Amino acid sequence: MSTRLPFATAASSNPERLRIVSPVLPGPRWLIALVIAISGNAGIWLGLGDADADIRVALCVFMLAIIGWSVLRLPATPVALVAGLSLVVSGVVPAQTFYLSMGHHLIWLLFAAFVIGSALSKTGLAHRFVLAMSSRSGTVRELFFAIGLAIAATAFLVPSTTGRAALLVPVYVALAAAIDDRRINRALALLFPTAVLLSAGASMIGAGAHLVAVDFMAYAGTEISFLYWVVLGAPFAALSLLLATLIILNVFLTAGERARKLIMAQPEKASLSSEQVYVLLVSALTVTFWLTQQWHRIDLAIGALIGAVAITLRPLSGISLKETISDVNWSLLVFLAVTLMLGHALIDTGAASLITSKLLAFASGGKGLTPAAAVMIAAFAAIAAHLVITSRTARVAVLIPSLALPLSAFGINPAALIFLMTMGSGFCQTMYVSAKPVALFAGLDVATYDDRDLLRLSAWLLPGMTGLLLLFSFFVWPVLGLELSPPVNVADADGGGP
Repeated sequence: MSTRLPFATAASSNPERLRIVSPVLPGPRWLIALVIAISGNAGIWLGLGDADADIRVALCVFMLAIIGWSVLRLPATPVALVAGLSLVVSGVVPAQTFYLSMGHHLIWLLFAAFVIGSALSKTGLAHRFVLAMSSRSGTVRELFFAIGLAIAATAFLVPSTTGRAALLVPVYVALAAAIDDRRINRALALLFPTAVLLSAGASMIGAGAHLVAVDFMAYAGTEISFLYWVVLGAPFAALSLLLATLIILNVFLTAGERARKLIMAQPEKASLSSEQVYVLLVSALTVTFWLTQQWHRIDLAIGALIGAVAITLRPLSGISLKETISDVNWSLLVFLAVTLMLGHALIDTGAASLITSKLLAFASGGKGLTPAAAVMIAAFAAIAAHLVITSRTARVAVLIPSLALPLSAFGINPAALIFLMTMGSGFCQTMYVSAKPVALFAGLDVATYDDRDLLRLSAWLLPGMTGLLLLFSFFVWPVLGLELSPPVNVADADGGGP
């Protein structure tokens, strides 16, 4: 049996009919949050000896933010904003620092990336690329691998996993309508958000969480370039995506379904318009600029902003800056800015150091922790954190100061732990609320998957992802220059990787 697939366009779906599956907030959850908040605040104020008031306030605010993100599952940005304002009102962070957080160079890098991604979407280049890749597939198996590869490539130009997922919805809707097979469509629906989430690790701008990690790594004394992130992250992202694709194909489809022939309609032969050629050229030059930053030493954000301005010159691209700004995820930008400020506050006040000392004191009271044990704890925590904190960026913002930095005190390079936990945060397919791309595809009006499918996928993927994290942490990343042992002199770090 064969299926003829059309070359679809963005018009293949109706975005207004997309539904996001939202968690229900039961009453008992508020009671649990209240009990944790009261007991936690009491422990911080009564059990920290002579710790400064600023440390206590920073820890209380951080703890309450975690409760909001995890127990109550409140929207990430409002919780972060309230936490940031609380630090300002309490005098822990100067108001000027709060204002300047929105001017952080990583915020401008993400803003410019959103503009460039919007231009690629509006000109139809992103859809054309993904569908052109899929048109070369002769079987269902080949289609899945082609789709995964195409989705992975978009991580280098379209920021945020949610933005990429929304961009790819019309592609899935068109393919699902043409295949018209419930089981194959279910597997394909699982592949789309999974590929978006796992491939993000290949690119520094693949997820907002990565920019939080980059900032913490700089604070820990290790600057990391865009190219070096690709060197470290791309192999892990590729193998994790390959593993997930194989699991989806073999667990959710039979051998006959995997080998099912597809008669693919070829894409339109019309050549690219002058506007599309211009947008493609600017995008390619921008990525080249990012990849060569360690040689020209110009800030990534400056190059990104130049690319954003160039790509929105209407006479050349047919797109104005005003049009693309409407597609910028302002909520994510605000959230990222405030979480960066929260992280700095924990370090600058000494709260992070206090957590480290308490953890060391606790460990020394028993047998202590070996570096290998600390790495395994970090890996397991990164993998499991999505069950508690549903926002990827929030997970990283919580895990780094509360676990990665303290665990580095057991003789581990903090940058290695930060990168490990950031890569592990990409595993978040267990529940609808674990990641917005998962919720987005679950909420389509066309049939996709249910919670049992997600649990089944997660159960198969969990051991493999954990194994990959440990394999890369102990053997691969050290060979690529990200050693587990701390640098001899952090101040002398050259910042670009080998």
